[in-house]
Amino acid sequence: MKKAILGACLAFVWANIWAQAEHSGAEHFGAAHLTTSCSADLQPQFDRAVAMLHSFFFPETVKAFTAIATADPSCAMAYWGIAMSNYHPLWAAPTPSEFRRGLEAINKAKEIGARTQREKSYIEALDAFRRLRQSEGILQCFLNRA
Repeated sequence: MKKAILGACLAFVWANIWAQAEHSGAEHFGAAHLTTSCSADLQPQFDRAVAMLHSFFFPETVKAFTAIATADPSCAMAYWGIAMSNYHPLWAAPTPSEFRRGLEAINKAKEIGARTQREKSYIEALDAFRRLRQSEGILQCFLNRA
């Protein structure tokens, strides 16, 4: 019952946010800044993608981080962003296909390699989440909580 009420509330809020964005033509993601070692020219796009991520705008966030990875293939943090966009565990566990896409992205980030210790920590933390999910069945844990 709690899940149904929470789901209905989230759907209502999301529909209102979406409608406002559709009618205003403006983005309402707020501001975010996460300095990366990626191309400096891409920093504004990365900040926008992080703001979108924090606004739970996951489908578009995947597209934004993918565009960054395309523009700068050596940007491990772009792949971290793709993985984060597929793992969204706040209200529901990732589907098996989302988990697979996130796994592919985090593995790509690890393959590229982080250029700073902070970036390495972000990537390792998300990889630890993946390992936890695989070893302890966290997906089922998320699905079973009331």
